[in-house]
Amino acid sequence: MIDVSKIKEFNKEVYTIGYRNLAIADFMKVIKDYGIDVIIDVRSVPYSRYYKDYNADTLKNKLKPECIYYRNYKDEFGARQFNSSFYGDDGILDFKLFTASEQFKGGVTKLNNALKLKHTVCLMCSESDALDCHRTIMVGKYLYDNGYKVNNIHISTGTKSYIETQDIINGRLLNKYAKELNGLTDKVALETAYIRRNKDIGYKMN
Repeated sequence: MIDVSKIKEFNKEVYTIGYRNLAIADFMKVIKDYGIDVIIDVRSVPYSRYYKDYNADTLKNKLKPECIYYRNYKDEFGARQFNSSFYGDDGILDFKLFTASEQFKGGVTKLNNALKLKHTVCLMCSESDALDCHRTIMVGKYLYDNGYKVNNIHISTGTKSYIETQDIINGRLLNKYAKELNGLTDKVALETAYIRRNKDIGYKMN
């Protein structure tokens, strides 16, 4: 048994993907093309009314014969949290506040353990565009800020895909909110853009 706590150096690289409008056969081909062998489901509710192949149990059973592990991190990386202290006065989950919590960092520890064992890990949610999903705006940002390489997989047509790095996401965010960021330094502008995106896509408590 390998004691992962003693492994200090490891490849800090993570993929992300969204499955919306993606047939399960195409999903399987894409993740195998990238050598992914661990899927971390970051949906707070790991079921879909419209994409039943991605329901947790069904997906797990499809991945297993391909020697791909399925893990659910809804508590650690999910966009909907039950603890009201993670929400702002507007009722929206505060990504920065939540990623500073021990609950979230517990997920990072588990992720690191998989990476230390040389697994190729992919965070999965439903949104096809990484810019619209907390997997990138919350989890991906935290990882990027802490020295990870974050590769967001985008599907163009069928099984044709390309990588959008977190640096590219940063550029898209700055462009999207350019009018609101005028006059700010680069660092403050980027942080402000992430906060703005948090407000636009974050889960709001009823």
